[in-house]
Amino acid sequence: MELRAAVVQEAESGRVLMLAWMNDEAERLTRETGEAWFWSRSRQRLWRKGETSGNTLAVAELLEAGVGACARKVGEEAVELSVAALDESDERVVEEAADLVYHLYVLLAARGLDVSQVEDELARRAR
Repeated sequence: MELRAAVVQEAESGRVLMLAWMNDEAERLTRETGEAWFWSRSRQRLWRKGETSGNTLAVAELLEAGVGACARKVGEEAVELSVAALDESDERVVEEAADLVYHLYVLLAARGLDVSQVEDELARRAR
């Protein structure tokens, strides 16, 4: 079963609220029901956000949660990495690179894309 990261963010601030996992069935249920469904790795089953807590998540919130904020954050992190690469320690460069990669993953997830699509494109270019 292929799982994809689903990053839930606050629309206004872009603050990450949760990271969960979705498979094809969770995505289908989310789109069909209008409520967020995820795959629980610990329970090995689908679960609906709020099924025990009552704190549900509407699909519009999930699918439109801050792509602009994500894009801005990727830009900020890219600048920070570029500055660090010029005159900071290797450790600092690695830290900034990790920040950039993390926020790139968040942006891809916010757009409904999977990092495997990027990997496929890189493989295509290497031919």
